[in-house]
Amino acid sequence: AGGALDYVQNEINGVLFSEQTVDSLREALQRFRKIDFDETAIRQSAERFSDAEFKRQIAAFISKHMEIPRATNS
Repeated sequence: AGGALDYVQNEINGVLFSEQTVDSLREALQRFRKIDFDETAIRQSAERFSDAEFKRQIAAFISKHMEIPRATNS
């Protein structure tokens, strides 16, 4: 985890290629040039990795996995 497959959606917000060869990269660049990328889809994809989204996910994780003691009135 943590690589291109985690964030590149082929032909939506980028172009993947399977082999690390000159020919494979050349073919991917040719496909890239022909694609009319949707700016909104790219922005939405990038927002999954924003600071705000990270903070939201961390807060949800903490809320789910930690029980916070509540003050009681005695």
